[in-house]
Amino acid sequence: METVTLSDLHIAGFISSKVIDLSIQTQVGNHGRVEIRLEIAETEDLKPLLSYQNQEVKIYAGRKSIFAGVVTEINLYECSGRREVALELYSVSKKMDIKKKSRTFQSVNKTLGDVARKIATEYNAEIKVEEEVQVSRMLYQHGETDWAFLRRLCESLGKSICCDSGAATIRIGLGFVPFEEYQHDSSENLHGICLSYLDVMRRQENTRPKTFVEEFSGVKLKTYDLQPSAGYSVMLKNYKQIIWASKISARGDVLENELMIRHKEGLYPKVEQQRKNWNRPCYLPGKVMAVKGQQVKVRFDCDEHQDVQDARWIDHENTVNNYMYSMPDIGDKIYVYFEECGELLALGSHRSTLGGNPDYHTPENRNLTSENQMIQFQPDSTVCVAGRTGDNSSRIVGDVQNGVDIVSTENIVIHSGRSICLDAQAGNVTDEAYKLMEGFNKGYSQYLHDDGAPLKRQYLVTSQSMMGKDMTYLCETSPLYEYPVKSASVNVLQKKK
Repeated sequence: METVTLSDLHIAGFISSKVIDLSIQTQVGNHGRVEIRLEIAETEDLKPLLSYQNQEVKIYAGRKSIFAGVVTEINLYECSGRREVALELYSVSKKMDIKKKSRTFQSVNKTLGDVARKIATEYNAEIKVEEEVQVSRMLYQHGETDWAFLRRLCESLGKSICCDSGAATIRIGLGFVPFEEYQHDSSENLHGICLSYLDVMRRQENTRPKTFVEEFSGVKLKTYDLQPSAGYSVMLKNYKQIIWASKISARGDVLENELMIRHKEGLYPKVEQQRKNWNRPCYLPGKVMAVKGQQVKVRFDCDEHQDVQDARWIDHENTVNNYMYSMPDIGDKIYVYFEECGELLALGSHRSTLGGNPDYHTPENRNLTSENQMIQFQPDSTVCVAGRTGDNSSRIVGDVQNGVDIVSTENIVIHSGRSICLDAQAGNVTDEAYKLMEGFNKGYSQYLHDDGAPLKRQYLVTSQSMMGKDMTYLCETSPLYEYPVKSASVNVLQKKK
């Protein structure tokens, strides 16, 4: 295999320079990283160095690209008449690890690939998934970069994440999905092995009891081929294994590539990574999108958009529901308790604006409202209203001083399987008791006309319908005109005739 020297390297996307030192490191779960030292001519203009923020740079060995990334740091040194520039580069996947975001993934039918592809859309990234694992629990990206969130999600599922450091575009592999297969030359010598018994024991005791020591045994291999990096597969000892990490460095003027190779089972993430944030509590504010039974659908404030079909039903915990049905309305503010392990519960809600609703203008009153109905507890009375707005409404008021008042725009029906007894403690009847408003005597007149027995005492109807008006004026005037309805007793008398 041909060797590559520092003089064979070419830097595309940067000012003309000579490579005097190079180090390229890649590892599963991390971005590829480069430290490169360049010598530039004294006549070279240094002003362009200020414009290399996020500049994409490629490193070629001959005609082959061995690394593609973005510039993250530049240092200039001048010594003994020489100008040297030290560059720090990260693989293009670093673009996913800059801006922090907060959002939720609510669908109960989503898979690991669905989440990854939705995230990758913004970066035109290519996603390769070993297995479409269904993730039914709600996911919350809490002030994290897309890369950090995706890595945490993979770790919680026992999967690894890897980027292709040699690709000019973002390529991400989730699980054991090699980017390329490296053809191992039998003449290349194995350099040694590496094994952490502590990592094995932690997995055995916490996350994966059937972990074997051999799965995490790493083999070191040195080669002059600079192409393979983390995420490549290699056939070794009759097993298809994965390159876990790689490091390209210069020994003298010659570049060599040291590979760390593991079995695919060795991709299982560390215990502390899996358990991180697993039971971290947090509260997510949002707005109610739909209500069903004792469940709600929520658009969380951190989400710009939320499809109501994909939103999940969340249980609403309300102590009042132990005694009577009480749920928030669509548009109400709501707070949801969340843990990464799957704990999800709506704990409370409120209305930030009353919209001119008079029910909340008097703190001494207690209201139970639902759509167009209301039960109101006032200091000295109780009001029940059906049909607060519209043409048809009914009201029953029980007042400590004024007694009971029943008003309805429709029929009032009193039915009993036995006797109905009306009794009044007061024995005196004023003259006003006989002065019914026009229209209210028609029912009684019709009753007498149909041979009904005359009442021994008549009572005055003392209030009118005050639907939607101030309840303090109850019982001040008589009710509006109502059409008479024949009583059941009259119908019985007519049949006897």
